[in-house]
Amino acid sequence: MTEQFFKELRQLRESQKIELSEISERTNINPRYFESIEKGEFSVLPTVYMRLFLRSYAIEIGADPVKVLEDYELYTTGKIAEKMELKIQPAETTDSAEPQLAVDETPPFHLRKKIVYGVIAIIALFIMIKFVISLLEEQKSVISPVPVQTQPAEEASAEELTPAKRDTLVFSVLPPAAERTESIVYSPTKAISTNATKLPITPPYHFVLTALTKTKVHVSTPRRSLFNAVMSAGEVKQFDFSDTLRFDLWSARHIDASVNGVNLSDDQYLGHDDVAIRASIVTDGSLSVESFRH
Repeated sequence: MTEQFFKELRQLRESQKIELSEISERTNINPRYFESIEKGEFSVLPTVYMRLFLRSYAIEIGADPVKVLEDYELYTTGKIAEKMELKIQPAETTDSAEPQLAVDETPPFHLRKKIVYGVIAIIALFIMIKFVISLLEEQKSVISPVPVQTQPAEEASAEELTPAKRDTLVFSVLPPAAERTESIVYSPTKAISTNATKLPITPPYHFVLTALTKTKVHVSTPRRSLFNAVMSAGEVKQFDFSDTLRFDLWSARHIDASVNGVNLSDDQYLGHDDVAIRASIVTDGSLSVESFRH
């Protein structure tokens, strides 16, 4: 029953032996909010973050976040808000007219395959260009008797962060492993902002990470870790996923990220600021992002 959905969520969590403290550590959300969710005390939670907290909780215990949000709406308002779908409705049929196709039809397999190959070709071209540029810069440094002076990362100006000057960005140095543990990097005391948005993508999903400098990355699903290691400059990692995908980045400035050809490093998603990122993409294409200062 909808009236008991929050109790069923608690039973699901307990059946998987997942502690609220574990969920809090991974999401950086105060565990008392999750306790309120399991008791049905939704008035205790901050309204502006209610749906984000509920979605994060559902993802962590392996529940369907879409259904959980619908149950929440039924419980609190008695109805489910209508969701807008971008479809072209069939025209009124006559003897000579044919119905129009809905615009959300997925492309045929061979077309999707061409799109994936195109994305891979673009990435390969980008890596090759970066490699050639690095060779030219290395030759220049050998010929020039004047050493190149670099500015400390913390002194990088806002002007340097513009896309036109991406190649001149000063990257922060990756610290020792002991200083980049998740409990340190993604501590609630370092949280800067939280954001959620809907990406213009449909399954199947293809996630690509390209390291611009040496950096630490962790990619996982609710069930298992897919990659948790240091990437070298120019290294590319690709992931196909059908479940919720989570990814942690030591610095947004260190990585170019994209999913289904959508550039997540754009300012409206992850950006290129020198901040740590903890994000997730759920199966309906929604992107949740939390930012942390170093």
